[in-house]
Amino acid sequence: MLLSTSRAFLGIVHPAGRSIRCFKGPLSNVPMPRNNMATAQDFLIAIGRGLDKRIPVEKWVDLFRMKRDHFKKLGVGVRDRRYVMWAMEKYRFGAEPRDFAHEIAPKKKYRGRGPRIQNGKRIR
Repeated sequence: MLLSTSRAFLGIVHPAGRSIRCFKGPLSNVPMPRNNMATAQDFLIAIGRGLDKRIPVEKWVDLFRMKRDHFKKLGVGVRDRRYVMWAMEKYRFGAEPRDFAHEIAPKKKYRGRGPRIQNGKRIR
C-alpha cells in the first residue's frame, strides 16, 4: 500500500488502484511571529481580555498547537476559549491583532427587543 498525506486528508491507495480517504482535518499551521510579536505572551497581551494571566504558555509553537481541550483543562471559560481560537486563526491568515482584537460586549440593560423599548427607553 502507498500512503500519501496532505493537509485535508490521509489517503491510502489500495494496490488495485482504489483509494481510501479518511478525513483528519487540517494540520496545525504555526505562523511565524511578525512585527512586535516575539512570544506567546505578547500575542495574548495584544488580543486582550487578561488572557495572558490565565494561559501560562511560554513558547510560540505551544500556543498555536493548543486545542480547545487544552484551554478547558487550564480553566479558561467558553467565550474566552472561542475568542482565543478565533484570534489565532485570524493571525494565521495574516491579520494583525490591533485590527481584530476587541473587548467583551457589555450585558444588555433591557430585556427583549421591539416596540416597547426605543432609544434605550421603555415606552407604554
